[in-house]
Amino acid sequence: SPPKLGILNWVVESCQKEQVDKVLLVPVSIAFDRIAEIDDYVAIQRGEPKRKESLGWFFNYIFGMKQPYGKVYVRFAQPLALGETTTLSEDVAGGDGPDKGVVTRMGFEVCSRIEQITPIKSADVLTMVLLGANGRALTASEIHAQAGDIANLVRQRGLPAASGFSLEDEEQVRAAVLALQRSGLIRCFDKANAPVYYIPRAKKLAAAYYRNTITHYFLSAALAEIGLASCALGIEAPNARLLERNVLSLRDLYKFEFFYKPTQEFLQEVQLEADQRYPNWASGEHSLQKLLREKPPRFGHAILRSISESYLIIAVSLLELGAQPVPDRKKFITRLMAQGEQMLLRRTISCESSVSQDLFSTGLRLVEHLDLLTGTGDLVARREDYAQRVVSALSAINLLQRSYDAAWFSKLSAGKVSNLLGP
Repeated sequence: SPPKLGILNWVVESCQKEQVDKVLLVPVSIAFDRIAEIDDYVAIQRGEPKRKESLGWFFNYIFGMKQPYGKVYVRFAQPLALGETTTLSEDVAGGDGPDKGVVTRMGFEVCSRIEQITPIKSADVLTMVLLGANGRALTASEIHAQAGDIANLVRQRGLPAASGFSLEDEEQVRAAVLALQRSGLIRCFDKANAPVYYIPRAKKLAAAYYRNTITHYFLSAALAEIGLASCALGIEAPNARLLERNVLSLRDLYKFEFFYKPTQEFLQEVQLEADQRYPNWASGEHSLQKLLREKPPRFGHAILRSISESYLIIAVSLLELGAQPVPDRKKFITRLMAQGEQMLLRRTISCESSVSQDLFSTGLRLVEHLDLLTGTGDLVARREDYAQRVVSALSAINLLQRSYDAAWFSKLSAGKVSNLLGP
């Protein structure tokens, strides 16, 4: 969600009125191993009314805190001087006047600096891995192979990690999984030859909350993977310019979801991610789809599926309206919740966390920006164009998912079946 600028507006107005310019804003990140109010958060995302904070609620909250919730991490970022905006893309700026534009950019700058100091925790990485499996249960060794890879990346890049963060060996991963199992976020099925772990449907939104706290660290890698998958699906020979066009189109589609660096810096990061993960991908010597299967994607399908599927729900609902406007956003979100549940039941979409109030709210900001809610002119054609953009992004994500599945499951299953059938 975009930052709330009310208090910041008051501060800036007061400083301007009193002619005070030596003011520093100190971004503070407060992170938790476990969120005590996670059930309330999930209920709100599902469209249920917020629980009233009564005396009974207070006592239940206090007594509920008897179970261990882990640590609280407080981090302070580089202070931001009043009026200072330096690191974000111009695309995030907004507002009707210059003062409002500065306040908006300062708000985004503060949020961006908070993101860059938020520590990465074991639960965040494990939920990313398990959600990336898209409903499949994983063994401890499979979780370790993927989570350990991400943990190594965290170490190599010097990303901020919580104290005690360690997923390098399988025993550490098992201990972290057990902690999440005790919290109810992960379940274990242990009645076959090897225990497997999965996130139950009722906990998918809660798991997505933990995953979402670290997605910004891997956004460039995720967009690089989706951009490469788009190249693989296209008719044009893969090349750096095509990847750049694909990724800029994706950034425009997800423009209200993330804070982006200036365009050239952003594109350099994406190109570097693509080259490091898939060296010589543009040489033409190997099929891109083959490369994706040989070295499975890590982030594109795991981070951006839920957002893309929520956009698909919006696109389908807009197409059903034809040329009719959307005058009442609140009623439309209720309609989106129902549409999303139906699409889940029909398996048109596969990610339970895509049916979310927050995702719909941000998605509606995008379609409002595109003038698709109450716009005039050829509204149906423009809504169809938006739907096609979303479908194209999801097609690339689905290719990543198939590549991931082929690397982790299909070969193993095929080998076992072959052994059973014999020569």
